[in-house]
Amino acid sequence: MKNVAGKKLGATKWRLWDWDDHEKNDPPPEPDWQEHDDFFRNQPLNAESIEQIRTELAATQAYESEISDENIPEHIRQRLAGFRQTLMLISKKYEEVKGFLKLCTNANFSYNELQACNDDFFALAKILEESAKIKELTRKMGRNYISEEKKKQIKIPQASKSEMYGTHRSDDVMRMLPSELLNLEDDTLETLFYARLLEKNLLTYELQGVTFVNEEESETTKKRTGPVVACLDTSGSMQGMPLLKAKALLLAIANILKKEDRSLHVLLFGSTREIREFSMDGKNDSALLLKFLQQGFAEGTDFETPLKRAFEIITSQSSFKKADVLMISDGDCSLTSDFVESVKNQKEILNCMIYSVLCTDINVEDEFSDEVVML
Repeated sequence: MKNVAGKKLGATKWRLWDWDDHEKNDPPPEPDWQEHDDFFRNQPLNAESIEQIRTELAATQAYESEISDENIPEHIRQRLAGFRQTLMLISKKYEEVKGFLKLCTNANFSYNELQACNDDFFALAKILEESAKIKELTRKMGRNYISEEKKKQIKIPQASKSEMYGTHRSDDVMRMLPSELLNLEDDTLETLFYARLLEKNLLTYELQGVTFVNEEESETTKKRTGPVVACLDTSGSMQGMPLLKAKALLLAIANILKKEDRSLHVLLFGSTREIREFSMDGKNDSALLLKFLQQGFAEGTDFETPLKRAFEIITSQSSFKKADVLMISDGDCSLTSDFVESVKNQKEILNCMIYSVLCTDINVEDEFSDEVVML
C-alpha cells in the first residue's frame, strides 16, 4: 500500500503511514505544510497550472480515502484536510475569475493576489469583453495600432526620372539634345534657341520610371508610440461602476503595454495634492497593479495635481519622453482658463497628447483633451 501511495502522491506523503509507534526513536520529518500551502496560493493561475492543482487535489482526496481506516494521528489528518481545502479554494476561485484571466493574457495573477482584491471579477471581465470603446482606445495607444495602419497604407505609384524613355519638348537644358546646342554657335540662330527655351520647346531627352511610396508615411510616423502616464480619478463620485470601468480600462492597457515592452505610470488622484503613484515596468506586473488599484481617496476631485505630475514625469524621466497622458474620470471638475492654457502649452512643448475617458453617461465639456471617449 505504501508503494502504491508513493507512486500516486510522491515520496513525502507515504511517510504519513509511518507516523505511529513503530518509529519512536527515529521519526521521519513532517512535511512543511505551510510551504506547500504558500506554493499553491502564490502560483500564477492559468489553464496549465490549474490542471496541475486539480490533479494534486484528486490525488490528495484519493490518499485521504486510502488512509481513512489507518491509525494516523488526528493533527496529521487535520493538516492533510487543510491542504485539501486550500486546493479546493484555489480551484473554486479559478472558476470565478477564469473569464477575467482569459482576457488578461500577459498577467500573472495568483490566488492570494486575487483574493486580496474586492473587485467583481465577473463584471470586470464583462466590461473588458463587451466594451468596443475600450478595445478601440487600447488599439490607438499601442504599437499594434501603428503597425496596422502602416499595413493598410496604399502604395502609390509616383513618377521618377531614372530611365530614358524617348524625347519630348521642354525647357530642361540639362537633358536637351546636342542638336539644340548648335543653335548657340550661330549668332543668327541664338535668338531662336532662347525663344524655344522660353516656350519650353527645346528637344530634350525624356526620362521616366515608377517608384512606389506610402502616401501617409510621414503622418503615421508622427503618431505616438511611447509609454503612457495614466491619471485615475478615485474621488467619491467615481465609486461603484465608474471606477470598475476605469480599472478594466487600465488593466487592458497594461496588458497591451506589457506585451509591447512599454512602460505605464499610474497616478491615483482625488482632491488637491492627493496623489499616489505606481510604475509598471519589468519588476511590477499586472497583479501588483490590480493590488495598487484597491486604493483611493473617495473625496473631491482636482485635475491640476495629476496633470502637473504627469508633465513632470514626461519631462524628467527619459523613458517617458514619448509618453501620452490618459485621464480617466467622470469629468466632474472645473478648471481655470489659465490652467487650461498652461496644459495646452505643455502639450505643445512636450509634443504629447491627452486622451480623456469619461466613465459616466454624462458628456462634460473638455477644453484640454485631444480626444474624449465615453465608456
